[in-house]
Amino acid sequence: MANGNSRHGKQAPLVSVVMAAKNEEKYIATAIQSILDQTYDRLELIVVDDYSTDDTLEVVRSFQDPRVRLYEKKSEPAGAAASRNLGVQLAQGELVAYQDADDVSHLRRLDLEVQEFLAGEKPRIVGSWIEERIGDKSQIIRLPTSHEEIVAGFMRLYNRVTFVSGTMLFPHNLALAVPGRERFRYFEDWDQLCRLNELGTVEFRNVPEVLFTYNIRPKGSKGQVDWLRYNVFERACRARRCSGLEEWDAAEEFEAYLRRSPLEFLWWYALRGLLDIKLQMELFTRRARQGR
Repeated sequence: MANGNSRHGKQAPLVSVVMAAKNEEKYIATAIQSILDQTYDRLELIVVDDYSTDDTLEVVRSFQDPRVRLYEKKSEPAGAAASRNLGVQLAQGELVAYQDADDVSHLRRLDLEVQEFLAGEKPRIVGSWIEERIGDKSQIIRLPTSHEEIVAGFMRLYNRVTFVSGTMLFPHNLALAVPGRERFRYFEDWDQLCRLNELGTVEFRNVPEVLFTYNIRPKGSKGQVDWLRYNVFERACRARRCSGLEEWDAAEEFEAYLRRSPLEFLWWYALRGLLDIKLQMELFTRRARQGR
């Protein structure tokens, strides 16, 4: 698909790549170039700057490629979910793909993901295997490829990650219908994946090739003090939603509810303790991989 034509001689769909960026001056040039170098040429790249205070804007402006569109927030809400939603609203393509500002898409990512999307009878949400990189060390993560195996992970307590949102390509209309939600400081991407699955009308697929490098950095979300808080909050909102009950609008509302509900308090804070143990083991492994 390098020339933007499908196997049937029709013009391939335009892909709008949405990149949310905040203080990524050291990494964003590589991320942008990885999109501009794609073998799939029917694309635009929308960079939404989330009130950066470093030279991120200057780096983005240095690209003269007309496919790059920069949007600077003025008074819009801060956060990754709000930035991605803005990018989706500005998108002109039939398909939307996500690209994190500190990660790298491999040359054929969009080409192969579009092919996988077009092969489905149902609307597809397509991702891929990834390279997980910590400093100068990396490992290949081979995620499940079938819909059934992918969505099975969404309901597990542990080892839930069967799909990486940074690799995602899906229809523009679905991106508009099921946007990221700003109530989640973290896990807004996971919340979006679960709500897309709950539609019951889509099919998840991972391309069985490494098409994305996911860079794990010290400032990453798992190293933040409130990562566990939002992990539990997202799970609780999903459980509430699936029971037909109204969700909470903020983590503070959920925690206030728990103070009035001793049994649920015990359940959710016991889960938080288990998740914390798993997190500490994972962070220890990461430090070992980094040679610390």
